[in-house]
Amino acid sequence: MADDADREMRSNSTPVACGDTYVDARALMLPLLIALLPLTALATMFFILPVLAPAIMTTAGLRAENFGWLGGAVGLGSVLFFLTNHAITPVFGPLGTLRLGMVLAIAGGVLFFAHSWVLMVVGSLLVGFGYGTTTPTGSQILADFTPRSAWGTLFSIRQAGVPAGGIVAAAIASATLSLYGWTTSMGVTLMLLAMVAGALVVVPRRFNASRPLELFSAQRLFDINNIVRPYRIVRSVRGLPTLVAAGCGLAMSHGAVTQFFVLYLHSLGAALTDAAALFALVQTCAMAGRIVFGGVADKMGSSRIVLLILAPLSAAASGLLAFYSVDWSFTGQVVAAIIIGLTVGTWNGLYLAEIARLVTPAMVASATASSAVFTFVTYMITPPLVGTLASNFGWRSGFLAVAMAPIGAGLLLAWHQATAGNSAIPVTLLGSVEPSHARSPVGQGRRSVAVLNAPGITAALCVAIVAVLGSQQYARLGSATQREGLRFDADAISRDRGGGQIPADARPDAWRATVNFSTRAPR
Repeated sequence: MADDADREMRSNSTPVACGDTYVDARALMLPLLIALLPLTALATMFFILPVLAPAIMTTAGLRAENFGWLGGAVGLGSVLFFLTNHAITPVFGPLGTLRLGMVLAIAGGVLFFAHSWVLMVVGSLLVGFGYGTTTPTGSQILADFTPRSAWGTLFSIRQAGVPAGGIVAAAIASATLSLYGWTTSMGVTLMLLAMVAGALVVVPRRFNASRPLELFSAQRLFDINNIVRPYRIVRSVRGLPTLVAAGCGLAMSHGAVTQFFVLYLHSLGAALTDAAALFALVQTCAMAGRIVFGGVADKMGSSRIVLLILAPLSAAASGLLAFYSVDWSFTGQVVAAIIIGLTVGTWNGLYLAEIARLVTPAMVASATASSAVFTFVTYMITPPLVGTLASNFGWRSGFLAVAMAPIGAGLLLAWHQATAGNSAIPVTLLGSVEPSHARSPVGQGRRSVAVLNAPGITAALCVAIVAVLGSQQYARLGSATQREGLRFDADAISRDRGGGQIPADARPDAWRATVNFSTRAPR
């Protein structure tokens, strides 16, 4: 029945423009929904944990900062999937792997109802493992069933499901947490996952049969070579190591801003509700930006050029956050959140689309999973790094240090573009090529000009923005404490633990000592 409905939908399709070609809108819709809805549902599960963290840790009878171990377990679960993906997705197919991921994530969420710390850690591992299945499977479905000319848009729309999941998680918690408790919030989230998992059961079989399924092998699953396999796969494709290294730079900025945005604003004196509202705005802009920049990439014929432009803008956004002040007007704070969301959180879909362009269709799943290993490892190490810098040198130093990472990413992309002859056409050792319209001399000329000028222009804007904000901020600072950033006040902490009153000027430092260096890894 599902296959009949699928054939009828394709027969009634309407052509729409994608780049310089026309494709059937409805033919694009089904593979996009198959890739998007599970990602949004699993991202909701991914984000509901930190949203409910205070209540969960209270139930477990542990300090709130111990939630970092659960966040780390989620990240570790995703890395474990990426390391073993070659023994899972080829066996179950992309649809089967998505279904498996949904089941494991639901099982992980159910374990939280036991109120046992050990079972919560195991549940977090399962949630992370299930969340990891969305990257290679969604990429494979889009690569197999959509035209290459539309990949920038489609991959970006698919990745917009990540911030969309964060928005859904916040909405669920807002509607249920204060009235019914965190277990109800978790139950609603699990019901959402179950509904999407049920929808995957009726998806047409052809989406799981684009290539022959392999037999399961326990030896492949537990092979020690799984640890080095991602490195070998990335190294085997021309241009992919540079792209992955640049992706790690962008991921470092993204991870730092996402992990510490609310925490940092609250430490500056913003109300927690205001900080959370601004974070929701950041996520909303990231979702919209992923779609918009995906369309821009398709129009330009290259995701790499858009990434090249976003890299210095991401660095500027990190610098903007470093000089953020709660004394700014409401409009100024909203504009800052919009800029941060549109620049820091919009790169991932373009990155995955560029990976898909560099490899043959048969390698899309393995290449994206292998690349994701490095991305998620970056997400795991970034929070402790930024937290250490913030503890010793102040939050501003931490964010300014992180801003160097996307600058490095931009330099890597520019170098790769220059060594490729200023062509936006990825060429691989495996024989993958771009469509003929992308290779036109006129198009190459336009892209070459964009590549030569965009980094310089955006870098100059970044320097100007940071310089102006920095001079204005330092002009307003009236004390050495503010100039040097927050410092760890061990005496204040000691007095607090002993029941003494903490002086007002020491409270921000004492509060910051309870920073939760979570290793959650939003994409």
